[in-house]
Amino acid sequence: MQVATEHTDRAVVLRVSGEVDVSTTPELRKHLDAIDPRSEQTVVDLTAVDLLDSSALGALVGLRHRAGGRPVALLCRENSSPRRLLRLTGLENAFVVGSDLEALLTRLESGAVR
Repeated sequence: MQVATEHTDRAVVLRVSGEVDVSTTPELRKHLDAIDPRSEQTVVDLTAVDLLDSSALGALVGLRHRAGGRPVALLCRENSSPRRLLRLTGLENAFVVGSDLEALLTRLESGAVR
């Protein structure tokens, strides 16, 4: 797994790639904990993630809880491992989910998050 954080004028984007499972989730959590989702728009880019397991999903839910009422966006491809897991667990509606970064940012900025 690889993680890179990009701060833009619109959001902080955490780009994750590779396999995110029980062995790599602690590293992901470290990067997620460095983000303050209450003070900046937050997007986690999962488009390059090949595998996302329940431990990684738990880390993302933790980020969502830390955000309070502020939305957290997940960028992921249709029919990808992250998207399937979100649907299977019923957590897709806990996040703002989409496959286009610009569209996600526009939804976050406009408040049209559902």
